[in-house]
Amino acid sequence: MSKIEKFIQDIFFPNRCPFCDKFVRWDKLSCEECLIKLPFVDERVCPLCGKEQCICSKGLYYDKCYTVCFYEGIARDGIIALKTKNAINAAEIFADFLSGKIACDEETYDMIIPVPMSNGKKAERGYNQAEEIAKFISQRTKIPLNSNILSKKGGNIEQHALNAEERALNAKNEFFVKENVNLNGKKIILCDDVITTGNTLNECARLLKSLGALRIACAVAATTSLKNE
Repeated sequence: MSKIEKFIQDIFFPNRCPFCDKFVRWDKLSCEECLIKLPFVDERVCPLCGKEQCICSKGLYYDKCYTVCFYEGIARDGIIALKTKNAINAAEIFADFLSGKIACDEETYDMIIPVPMSNGKKAERGYNQAEEIAKFISQRTKIPLNSNILSKKGGNIEQHALNAEERALNAKNEFFVKENVNLNGKKIILCDDVITTGNTLNECARLLKSLGALRIACAVAATTSLKNE
């Protein structure tokens, strides 16, 4: 969205901080106070699996994981607002940080693929939050976005409502390849909002590697911490 479009939109729909819901200037994404309070990840998080308690030994299909925050405090508030209140500013903020991490890496990538949402859920919400984050990353890094390869079945069970064992089984049954393309030798960024057990990302990565993908790096806004698992 251009600056002019943002200015005009602000007249009818005043801009709000996605973390605290306070009004902010039309050309800001959040208030400064909230940006300072974000619980950014630190050296406790494994750079390969994206978890504080490393899960690399589980046999992962993805090769790296870029993360921004722990899924707690105002970061959690922002992601929930993104999912439920159309707080797209949150997607742009997290995409800014993720794009910076990707740009600092020596690795190059061929495309960005968001973790899919079922058609019914997307129609109900109006958008897929993972795809919104991926769109902003694509704009900033110039890496092409492709949302037509992976799809999700229309089950009624959400991952967050399941225990670890149930999540793993549900992930294997939920996702499938929508467009059977040749990804031989491709390096892919797989984008989502939150990594909890890693099962969703791992299953999507497995499907992409079955199509020939060479390397997969996950880019997620937040990772759950040990105290919140």
